[in-house]
Amino acid sequence: EIPSVSPAGDIVTGIGNGAFTGASFTSVALPETLETIGNNAFAYNKVLKTMVIPEGVTTINNYTFRNCSSLTTVTIPASVIGIGNYAFNGCTALTTVNYSGTAEQWSKISVGSNNAPLTNLQPVIHSYNWVVTTEPTCTQTGLETGTCACGATATRVIPTIAHTYTWIETATSTC
Repeated sequence: EIPSVSPAGDIVTGIGNGAFTGASFTSVALPETLETIGNNAFAYNKVLKTMVIPEGVTTINNYTFRNCSSLTTVTIPASVIGIGNYAFNGCTALTTVNYSGTAEQWSKISVGSNNAPLTNLQPVIHSYNWVVTTEPTCTQTGLETGTCACGATATRVIPTIAHTYTWIETATSTC
């Protein structure tokens, strides 16, 4: 699991270029705070089987999962609007693409070249009924859990809410 807060107390919003290139894990829990995944972030992981990309990530960058030859299932959130060149190239075991958006949203995703393992599949389009499981505060994000009629579930982050101030005059000014 990649934590949502770094040891220094910073919220984790990105995975750097090549961060886990050549690593060997079958799955990894990505933080719900994630917004970006760098180029080659998980490339050449020969044992990675499943990947759930959290809501909030907008782009699956170039070569992100290149040659992840055991990757069978990927879940892509509706927030994704672009998939880079070679992002799924060499993912020869890929058989299931779960997508949390609509078919119309899926058709509008800009997909780069050499992604045949992804583009040759029809995504499973889920229609989630979302329920707030953790209310956001001014300092903490909240969480929603969605359930599809097929039994699939997903979670997404609710952004923190802004502070609202009410000014109350407690003394009459004397100047």
